[in-house]
Order: sequence, then structure tokens, then C-alpha cells
Amino acid sequence: MKDIISTKSIKDVLNYITSQKDFILFDIDKTLIVPKEIESFESVIAQKLINEGNIDLHTLTSAPEKIFVELLETQSISVKPVEQETPLVVHEIQKQGNPTIAITSRFPSLASYTLEQLHSVDINFAQSQLAHENIILKTNNCYFKDGILFCGMQNNKSNLLLELLNQSSIKPTKIIYIDDEILHLLSMQKMLISSAITFQGIHYTRIPTSPAEKQLKELYLSFIKNN
Repeated sequence: MKDIISTKSIKDVLNYITSQKDFILFDIDKTLIVPKEIESFESVIAQKLINEGNIDLHTLTSAPEKIFVELLETQSISVKPVEQETPLVVHEIQKQGNPTIAITSRFPSLASYTLEQLHSVDINFAQSQLAHENIILKTNNCYFKDGILFCGMQNNKSNLLLELLNQSSIKPTKIIYIDDEILHLLSMQKMLISSAITFQGIHYTRIPTSPAEKQLKELYLSFIKNN
């Protein structure tokens, strides 16, 4: 079964784990953590891009990295779990022995910031079996470190996950993927549809999408369609 469900409760992830071998993937922003002081990193970046104008496909996939780094370097922004139970759910899954990693559209240049932010809320993927394997991805502008797959905006999460699995000792028969962005879930579903891997997508909708984010998403889809 290749399915996607929607939920506002991170605890629902536990209901879909049927084996210790199920491979669990967590998105990071608006799935595991959000900023304390601002609505979300995505909404701030989206609004800044809209305010600056002259948006093209290159701007959409490259400019967010610079804005994100500037935001983190110039402002003291702390993060919190999306839900109070979020770290506990991650701990429970790890305690059960399920292979568990994070997969994010954040850029490799944000790896240190990201690890620090996750550690501040007691989330750590470095104990994952995959984190201890010598995995070097050939795709440009991506990075796998301490159990986190940094994909950047230019790369497809699904393709990078496949590249990672091809190098890994883990050969899952079921993948459970939690993300606030439905497009990433649909992409993963499409990639696995002809495989022997069962897919359970969980569209996590706890944090609403801002108007600026929706506007940029529509622009991105129109660029992709016309290119």
C-alpha cells in the first residue's frame, strides 16, 4: 500500500509502525522544530523574497540559503519542538530500534546550526545506524551528517534518499515519512510506487502555511511547469 494520511498530532506516527525494521524519516522545519520568536523560518524567507521582487527559478532555489544564514547569524533565534511531545515520540521510535533519520531541504552550509537547534530540544539522530556508515553522496549541494540528510533547495529529497539507500546496509521494506510539505510526500510516493517498499506518508499539518509561502509555492510550480 502506498498511502498518505494527514494529521496534526505527531503521536500518530507511532500508530503506523508495525515492525522494528520500518524505516522512519522526519522532515525538520515545521515538523520537528519551529522558531520561538517568529512564525517560521520559511515564512520569513518567503516574505523577504517577495519584498525584494524579481523572483525567478534560480532565486527560489539559491537565495533562501543566504537569507537563512543571515537570519541565524544576525539574530539570536532559539527553537522549540512543534509539539511538547515531539522529542518523546522521536525517542520512543529510536528506543524501539527503528532506523530513523531526518531529511531536510536545508542547505549543507546550515548543518552546524541545525544540529545545535535539534540538540537544544533534545533531538539527536547521530545514534542512527546510518549515521555511523561511510556514506558520501555524489549529488552536488547535499550532505549526510549525524543522521541528517541535507538536500538543499535544488535537489529532490526522494532521489537523494534513494542514493543514500543504495550506499547503505539498510534495505527497508517499509518507509514512514513525516513532512509538512505535501509535494515532498507525493514525490516520495511516486518514487516508491513501482518498488517492493511499502510507503506510508504522513502529511503533518500542525503549523499552517503562510500566505507568502503559498505565493512562492505557486510561483515555483509555474516555473517548473513552463521549463
